[in-house]
Amino acid sequence: MSTRWLGSTDSLPDGTFIVLAFSVGGGALMSTWLSIVHASLRGWLVATIPWVFLALLSVLRRGCATPAGGDVARVRVKPRSLIADIGWATVPLAAGGIIGVLVAAGSTMLLGVFAAACGFAPWRRMPLCRQHPGWAALSMCGGGAVALALRRADVHPMFLPIAAWILGVCGLAACVGTMRRETPSKPPGRVPQFQD
Repeated sequence: MSTRWLGSTDSLPDGTFIVLAFSVGGGALMSTWLSIVHASLRGWLVATIPWVFLALLSVLRRGCATPAGGDVARVRVKPRSLIADIGWATVPLAAGGIIGVLVAAGSTMLLGVFAAACGFAPWRRMPLCRQHPGWAALSMCGGGAVALALRRADVHPMFLPIAAWILGVCGLAACVGTMRRETPSKPPGRVPQFQD
């Protein structure tokens, strides 16, 4: 029986996976819309800058949140089964499917509420999202792509950029909301008292 050691991957912030998923998904929706409207190369470049910035912010945040090897307390945990790993992997897939259905339905309010709720979900507790956020983000985007492909007749092309910006704003809010500033705690200093 083998045991694993939890290392630096447990210290990743909750927003790392969801920011990456929303940046990739929003960028894919925007690219789809740009191809439908036959945008120029300049339009493609301008429209993809926010999504690349958001994805880089997520990747850089993951790198900054991973401490050096000696800074993390190592905890012995039980080995997980393959069925549990597959079960956890279906959660981002299902969430992406729900997002795809909401995009196909053209429901701005429900999409915004669900995307904001995804920003508060404890993704860090799921092994796939914690240890492999890139694969989890692709899983979520794949679920959304399958749902959109199944309901492509219902998709209104002009809703795609709106949905992309909803995902982008919610991803940026998740990134900003989960940032933890590490400021050294200083004891309160004594206020000098002057005597007459």
